[in-house]
Amino acid sequence: MSSIFNLLLKDFLILKKVLWFPFIYAFGMSVAFSDTYAGALSASTIGVSYMLMIQACARDEKNKSELMLNSLPIRRRDIVLAKYLSIIPYTIIGMLAYLLTQGIIYITGIPITLSNLSLEVITGVYVTIIGMISIYFPIYFKLGYLRSNIVATVLFLGGFFLTIALLRDGLGGVYNPLNQDALSGVGNWLQTQGDWQIASYLIVIMLITLATSFFLSLRFYAKREF
Repeated sequence: MSSIFNLLLKDFLILKKVLWFPFIYAFGMSVAFSDTYAGALSASTIGVSYMLMIQACARDEKNKSELMLNSLPIRRRDIVLAKYLSIIPYTIIGMLAYLLTQGIIYITGIPITLSNLSLEVITGVYVTIIGMISIYFPIYFKLGYLRSNIVATVLFLGGFFLTIALLRDGLGGVYNPLNQDALSGVGNWLQTQGDWQIASYLIVIMLITLATSFFLSLRFYAKREF
């Protein structure tokens, strides 16, 4: 457990010079996307957390951290787990940056209205981020940072617009673009469920997805040569 904590601390130490940037980024994104419902919140929270995660991976690549870590008596399982756990504090920083932006806009009287954080919003943000890292990390641990970089860009853009859609239509706002009977039935059933029920289903699905992603990442990383 101590090795995981030290790995998390290592990521924060290598990011300490840029930890001020999320707050400037959140303010800029909130102003830029204030006319899009939940766009400011999505761009701030998801953008900040994903940016910090990618920056930590990039700096590991630049500093050749993996070569050093794999020369130490640290299990590769702990290295992989620490990367997955790091998304929790990154997302918290993203939310704090958004809340600070809200406070600044309220105090200064800037004519911008931002969505409030709620259980539904927090669930939507975490569902999107978990989905993104569940796809990205197995590719990262198999190919390394440089070759997985384009995937990160695509996932960020996809996650950004997905979260806007989730928060705009509500977690129960499901529709079926294929018009197939089975999927229509599922969509209609979901529309009868409350947001907290939809959130519970999504959390269970995301936890299963996250566990699958973790074991894939661990398998890929265990076979990599350094």
